[in-house]
Amino acid sequence: MNSQQQIIKNSKAFYLDDGQHKMICPFCNDTRKNKGDKSLSVKVEGNQIVYNCHNCMESGAMNKNQTTKPKPNGKSQDRRTASTNIYQSIVIPDPQRGGEADEYLKVRGIDVDKSIDWGCLPTVIKGNPAVAFVYEDKAVKYRSVPQKRFWFEGENQFKLWGKTVKDEKIPHLEDTIIITEGELDCLAIKTAFANAVDKNKRFTVDCFSVPNGANAKVKNGEIDPNEDGRFKYVWNDKEKFEGKEKIVLAVDNDESGQALQEELSRRLGIANCYTINYKEEKDANDMLMMHGADELCDAVLNAKPMPLKYLRTVDDYQAEMDNLYNNGNPKGVSTGFSTLDDLFTLKRSTLVVVTGMPNMGKSNFVSQLVFNVAKNYGWKTCFCSFEMPPALHTAQLSQMYVGKPFFDGYTERMTVEEKDNSAQFIKDHFLFMDFKEGADIDSILESASQSIQRMGCRVLVIDPFNYINRPNKGLVTDEVSDMLTKINVFAKEKDVLVFFVCHPAKPMDRSKKFVPTGMDISHSMSFFAKADLGFSVHRGEEAVEIHCWKSRYYWLGKQGMCKMDYNPVTGTYTDHDKKDDYDWTL
Repeated sequence: MNSQQQIIKNSKAFYLDDGQHKMICPFCNDTRKNKGDKSLSVKVEGNQIVYNCHNCMESGAMNKNQTTKPKPNGKSQDRRTASTNIYQSIVIPDPQRGGEADEYLKVRGIDVDKSIDWGCLPTVIKGNPAVAFVYEDKAVKYRSVPQKRFWFEGENQFKLWGKTVKDEKIPHLEDTIIITEGELDCLAIKTAFANAVDKNKRFTVDCFSVPNGANAKVKNGEIDPNEDGRFKYVWNDKEKFEGKEKIVLAVDNDESGQALQEELSRRLGIANCYTINYKEEKDANDMLMMHGADELCDAVLNAKPMPLKYLRTVDDYQAEMDNLYNNGNPKGVSTGFSTLDDLFTLKRSTLVVVTGMPNMGKSNFVSQLVFNVAKNYGWKTCFCSFEMPPALHTAQLSQMYVGKPFFDGYTERMTVEEKDNSAQFIKDHFLFMDFKEGADIDSILESASQSIQRMGCRVLVIDPFNYINRPNKGLVTDEVSDMLTKINVFAKEKDVLVFFVCHPAKPMDRSKKFVPTGMDISHSMSFFAKADLGFSVHRGEEAVEIHCWKSRYYWLGKQGMCKMDYNPVTGTYTDHDKKDDYDWTL
């Protein structure tokens, strides 16, 4: 019995009656803000348990009566029947033709003979018709027929589904990959291209389905960050996207499908992504049934770029305009501090420039902000911190998580268990670029793109500016301006919040009261001009002062100052205890 199955055996799931159940997930509940959310679906049928968490995506199956018997050499082995051989390998069901599942695929317009070669098997499970989708012989995803109910047997590999069988008589579109929301849509597109009447359209294409459909939790057209685990297949199958100039996102024409489309394009790079016009239909399978193979092929071959590059019509902004009309200006998320929220909030697709004199706590305060959004909203951060080794950075974040010092000292230190709990939270929410030397901005943004693919990062921290290698091919001010343009475009295209920490030039006023702004950062005025939000961290006489010197959008922030209290033992910040002690002028 593996460790995952042991967790299930020790949980309430092992003692449930037959039927479908919802319960708190023992794998991820400790890391969740909503401890009472019953995200684990459990199906109990006799001695068999099938489970799947819609948050962390842990899934599998096991038998209550798993026992062992000796091998001839004295070692033990699991005793299993074919129906419960799901621990180290799975049983691939035999396709059963002529039954209800076979007829179901035919009615949907699917070529059943070819679908078997593609890894889709009409079958019967315990007397019930079902369609089996084989995932690289490591897992089987079942869909009951006619009712729509899904379950996995074996381990969910978080891999794309779809086996490509090339027909040598049909030219292959080497530069195109098609991603669908469901397996039946994948089969519909494969069927259409394999059986199209017009010989000029007889292509075999790389077409794959996401393993878990669209996200159930969609708010204002966005994916819940807590469901980022659903997208592991983007990283696990990254080699499938290599060399592809066109990525056609053939998702459903509904809110969840559009949210899936936006998130996939963010992770894969919007410049290469294309969308399909299904006319009045919901998805590819419906279009095959209602309009035939030729029109579905045409829809795929005539997929439109997402979005039109640089030049757009008002139609491209209609959904965004409607959202603004119905909900007002987009609001930022909380910084985690009530007093600071009165000064500014945080929003993705923005560039935040942070400055301050040396040893004022700029880096530590930025770490506190991204820790807060990780804890409160599930946002994940990629750090490019040249001055902070990742191990030491992890210790700093652990102190924020536990509220106790990491190192031994005069106050109570965090326990080993608390350290390990914090390490799991940090693993789930933070990635670290480990450049041993300085790096150029293109390398940093490329690594950040990989963090979005792998983990769905929504925040990038670059700290500090002076470690970034410059090409030294012109005026420094022009180089800085070009670099900031790249970062700003990256923030908008990838929909990430970017913190850029910069040191000021040597000031004329060297008194302790001097607070630098974006105009005082060395090399260029562009730091002020191209920042969407800018603030300085300054140690005042009574407290740490946060000075906001720019907010491009009035609904996200305003110029002014607020005070924060700093705990040097844990390296954490809290709202200043003098609630009425503000200076709203610079």
